[in-house]
Amino acid sequence: MSTTDNYIINAVCDYYNISSDDLLSKSRVKTFAIPRHMAIFLLREINGAFYGDIAKLFNRHHATIIASHSSIAGLLDIKHKRTVREVAELTKIIRSI
Repeated sequence: MSTTDNYIINAVCDYYNISSDDLLSKSRVKTFAIPRHMAIFLLREINGAFYGDIAKLFNRHHATIIASHSSIAGLLDIKHKRTVREVAELTKIIRSI
């Protein structure tokens, strides 16, 4: 895991007030799944990480990572207010580090 990966994961965990263990867990509880989707999206968009590398980081299949990324991208495409706001706020936090 690169330093930038750590910054993104830590920023997402702080933003959603969850632990990195919860973010990286197999739990499908919405409280952890949404931040996980967001972290995956930001790792890809900000860091340019490959799906396979993100899959290894989260101990998941690359198709799951693609689906997670697509779920956030889809919400952004329809201009889902909460998602747009959260992506903007997290991007600002991450880029200020």
